[in-house]
Amino acid sequence: MFSAGVGTWEGEQGYAFGLSGATESNKYVYKVAVTTNSEGDFGAGAAIGWQWK
Repeated sequence: MFSAGVGTWEGEQGYAFGLSGATESNKYVYKVAVTTNSEGDFGAGAAIGWQWK
């Protein structure tokens, strides 16, 4: 899945973009994201999870 978001705070704008998905067995889920703002700052994040039934 691809996701995108925008936001604003005290006159500055923020933008985020991410990808997420799951393995074929749906046992593991992963996410990665990058962020930036109107001041030129950047950020990134990543996560992995597992689920059971």
